[in-house]
Amino acid sequence: MIIGTKPLLIFFLIAGLVLIVGSLSHAYGHANLISSDPPKGAVLKSAPERITLTFSEELEPSFSTVYVLDSSQNRVDNGDVVFSKDRRSMSVTLPELKEGVYTVVWRALSAVDGHITAGFFPITIGNVSLPSQQWQEGASNVAEVPSQPTPWEVLLRWFTFASQTALMGSIAFQFLIWRPCVRRIRSIGFENVWDDTKSFRTPQYISFTIVAATTVTWLIWHVYTVSPSSLNLETFSRVLLDTRFGNIWILRITILGIIASILYVYARSEGKEGFLASLLMVATGALLLTTSLNSHSAAATQSGILPIVSDWVHLLGASFWLGGLFQMVITISSLYRSEKSREWIANLLAVLIPRFSLLAIASIAAIGITGFFAAYILLKNFEALFLTSYGVTLILKLILIIPMILLGALSQFKIHSTLLRTFSLKAAGNFLRSIKIEAILGVAVLLTVGLLTSTPPPLTYVAQTQNQLPTQTQHQNQQLVFTGVVDDVRIELEINPGYVGVNNFTVRLSDRWSGEALPDIKSVLLEFTFKDQDIGTARTVAKLAGEGVYTVAGGYLSLPGRWDVLVHIRREKSYDVMKNFEVVVARSPNASTQSQAMSWPVAATTQADPFFSNLLLTSSVALLGIAGLFLRLAWRKSQLSWRAVMKEYSASLNGGVRRQAEDEKGGID
Repeated sequence: MIIGTKPLLIFFLIAGLVLIVGSLSHAYGHANLISSDPPKGAVLKSAPERITLTFSEELEPSFSTVYVLDSSQNRVDNGDVVFSKDRRSMSVTLPELKEGVYTVVWRALSAVDGHITAGFFPITIGNVSLPSQQWQEGASNVAEVPSQPTPWEVLLRWFTFASQTALMGSIAFQFLIWRPCVRRIRSIGFENVWDDTKSFRTPQYISFTIVAATTVTWLIWHVYTVSPSSLNLETFSRVLLDTRFGNIWILRITILGIIASILYVYARSEGKEGFLASLLMVATGALLLTTSLNSHSAAATQSGILPIVSDWVHLLGASFWLGGLFQMVITISSLYRSEKSREWIANLLAVLIPRFSLLAIASIAAIGITGFFAAYILLKNFEALFLTSYGVTLILKLILIIPMILLGALSQFKIHSTLLRTFSLKAAGNFLRSIKIEAILGVAVLLTVGLLTSTPPPLTYVAQTQNQLPTQTQHQNQQLVFTGVVDDVRIELEINPGYVGVNNFTVRLSDRWSGEALPDIKSVLLEFTFKDQDIGTARTVAKLAGEGVYTVAGGYLSLPGRWDVLVHIRREKSYDVMKNFEVVVARSPNASTQSQAMSWPVAATTQADPFFSNLLLTSSVALLGIAGLFLRLAWRKSQLSWRAVMKEYSASLNGGVRRQAEDEKGGID
């Protein structure tokens, strides 16, 4: 018994309704630092007893840590890192410390999605050297720039998503679309229609092999990421047994073993195809679920399992549509090249196209509704959609999906209509050309998915808080100044006083040719990375202080040595501009006293835009209605197609001439 299409369509419609009316919650995705005690950039009269950091997600204690460095890069904490009961906070105690600027360095492995986050911030104890410029009060609400994923990580995720999508899609296409269509065509007399088993088994075996290879590679990558200096059996054992990622990996490799067994038995069995097909689809669906368990949506714990179910339905929809499309290209190409199939390929496509359209429409509806849900819990507002790497990547994904949908509509309403009128090989060739272009776009879509899942969602914004510094004395400044030109922008970075500790950072922007201030600057962000030791990255937003002048103060250069200071300029009407400056800082000379205040960026949760949320909800309801309408149209067309095929076959039996005058002219090279 081959699985029917109707139960699947009903499942997608019910899932869509559940996701629309279900409770909503926001997810972080990655273990982001949301608070610290003492606060970031705090100036204290004496050393605190303990440094406590609180994160947005549960941490893996085996691979998360926090420590404190002095200005000579020596570790000064007591090394007794402990975690709270919910494992969202970690802390370390401090001994008595002398006056100076200290760097709190942290590294966190999320127990939810397995991503590593790291960073640092300074705290000041006692009297320290300070810049002479007085920093003004105020707040900033510009999104923080997330760390960019590495090309290798994006490529690995792309292979993972592409292979498991192709595997699930091939199985679904074979048993939900192909086999029922072949049986139906044979039932009216096309006895010479043959089932191209090789065109299914080879892609399934290849896809399975790639999925298994990427699964093993992910384990190696993850172990190297969490502990690059100790890539040994003990570390592998700790990751597998002591982390959520490891537990899910063991589950995934077990499911792969089950799938391999089913594929082996299926290749050698007869008479049990229906049962094995159902078992194979269930096992492959469980494989996709392991991906959802480590996704960004898995971080939305306040809504229970709903975000995970949503992500899983999203993956299922993508697999049925894109993976089925890939398999259809392979199968139809194989048949089209064969001389034996030229008598009946047009009749088969006349029945197959509307049946696949039913599955594709339901899948697109599921993808759209779950995508809106994910946008709500991960983005929250239009600013995050248009001004962050995650949002822009999501827009790129949508841009690629739209022409795929249009090509699908072309195949359904134009090419298929021509096929029903002519039953010609040329119309079959046009359909093959169309789905090949769709498949190429589908590969590009999966590449954006690899980039999207590697990029942390934009959920923390930088806000400015005031910390009152004690009375200090001003020292003689060395004032570091750097200049650079990128495209039409001249960038000048001034660091004052230019020593370890608290500095004023001034960015001056002007037109490269005229020297005038640029009018279209949206925001200026600074990113600090210490090159002599891996302690993560700190980011802040510079505030407008005058025409073309942006300033911010803080203890970002908290250690002596080499630093990379990246100036990231966001523009209204042009592409972003980025310029990196290498800065070498030394310890500051003796200081005298002067009153000073400084601001320091702290993480604050992004605010949900009610209009954005309502628009997503309205779009979900509209998409559900449109999908229902097109499903009805596709179902009616499938019935009309079947009657047209029977009429064509009846005409051929009565001596009618098959309308294939252009068969020899048509075709694909």
